[in-house]
Amino acid sequence: NLSRHGALTGVSMTEATSTPESKEERAKAVEDHMKSKAEWDTWYRRLTWLHYSMGSISIALSAFAASGLMRDIPNDFWKQLILLVSAITIALLTFWRPGERADRYRAAWAMLGNQIDRYLAKEADADSVRRTCEYGEAIVRFTAPIAMPSIRGGDNPNPDPGQKSN
Repeated sequence: NLSRHGALTGVSMTEATSTPESKEERAKAVEDHMKSKAEWDTWYRRLTWLHYSMGSISIALSAFAASGLMRDIPNDFWKQLILLVSAITIALLTFWRPGERADRYRAAWAMLGNQIDRYLAKEADADSVRRTCEYGEAIVRFTAPIAMPSIRGGDNPNPDPGQKSN
C-alpha cells in the first residue's frame, strides 16, 4: 500500500492512526509513521547533497568561464562544453530548487517527529499524528506552507498544553 508521498507503509494512514486498542497496535502505528519520517529524512539528505554538489559545480564552471583562463583552451569544443555544462547546472538548480525541497522535507520530518514524541508521551492522540503526517505530505508536495496550523484547534499554532482552547 503506497502513501501519497510514495512510501511503502503496509497500511493506510487512517488505519495506522486509528485509535489503537493495545500497546502492540499503538507501537505499530508509531512504527508506520516513523517509516515516513525516515524516508523524509533520507530525501532531505539527498536533496541537500544535490544542492551543494550542483551549486559547487556551477560556481566553479561559471568562475572558470568568466576568468581569462578560457582563452588558454585551444579547442573551441572544450570551451563550448564548459559553457554548456555551466548553463545546464545553473538551469537545473533553478528548476529543481533542491535547497528549498530539502527544507520542506526537513520541516515535514521534524514536525512528524515532534508529534510522534507528543503521542508517545500521551500528550496527543493518534488522529493528530495522522493529520500531522498528511500535512507533512502536503508540505513536501508544495501544496501547503511549511508553518503548520494548529492541529488541536483554535487560532494559536503553538498553544500551551495547559491552556484551554476557546
